[in-house]
Amino acid sequence: MAEDFIAQMREIMAQVEQDEREQAPRTQARLNQIADAARAGDLGTDWRRTQQRVDRGETTLQDVFAGRDDSPEGAALSARARESARSIAADVHEGGAGALTWDLEALDAARIRLALLLQRIDADEVESSRPPDRR
Repeated sequence: MAEDFIAQMREIMAQVEQDEREQAPRTQARLNQIADAARAGDLGTDWRRTQQRVDRGETTLQDVFAGRDDSPEGAALSARARESARSIAADVHEGGAGALTWDLEALDAARIRLALLLQRIDADEVESSRPPDRR
């Protein structure tokens, strides 16, 4: 039983890694679009200043959104991201976000779990839409 669980976890991890490799070019393109918009000031002053600091190598977006960047603009972006996550959680969970603590790792883990669940649902729908085997 434990061996089955470990094998299943390895399979899931392999799928996640494959998905990440496949998504990497699109993710990087989207990050480049966000960076360009931030540099142009299209996302507001906090984003523009933060992107300037990222460009100079003084911080990273991961540090900003994980709350490890203590600059005023980084703290403002991090706070807005946490509030957005709480709002999303409130929409998903009828009782609101409550005492949930959100960080990048938890959000990424949730994304991965959701992607895997959706893949399983899609596979089940394809399987159930096939005509029965009439032998």
